[in-house]
Amino acid sequence: MKSKRQQIIKKLDYITSKIVRLKWADNNWNITCISCWKKINYKLAHCCHFIDRWCLQYRFDFDNLRPWCAWCNTYRPEYHIRVFTLKLIDEYWLEKVKEMQNNSKKIFKISIVELEELLEERKKILKKLIEQLENR
Repeated sequence: MKSKRQQIIKKLDYITSKIVRLKWADNNWNITCISCWKKINYKLAHCCHFIDRWCLQYRFDFDNLRPWCAWCNTYRPEYHIRVFTLKLIDEYWLEKVKEMQNNSKKIFKISIVELEELLEERKKILKKLIEQLENR
């Protein structure tokens, strides 16, 4: 059986992924892969991480996450990270990308209470985002 911490992280992964994919969805609930520019339904997309998921500091950080098609995320990892880096530099400037890379190497601890608070916050964000998309 998974620990309470692992269960919360699993729920956070699911909800955060859904938020990221819906955040970039158009009126038809489709996203455009920023790697190959293919349009796909948000349910078929992956939530990709610039800084790897093992880094809890950025695992749920929206600045670190974008929706991609499953093919690009799975079969083009070397291309994926290059395109993602350029996209983030374009959106946030080079300094932000360097800051994320440097901070990802530091020790970061987050308590179960903080994870639970983040989960509750994300549930509210997801509910609001779905309501907005349904009312477009």
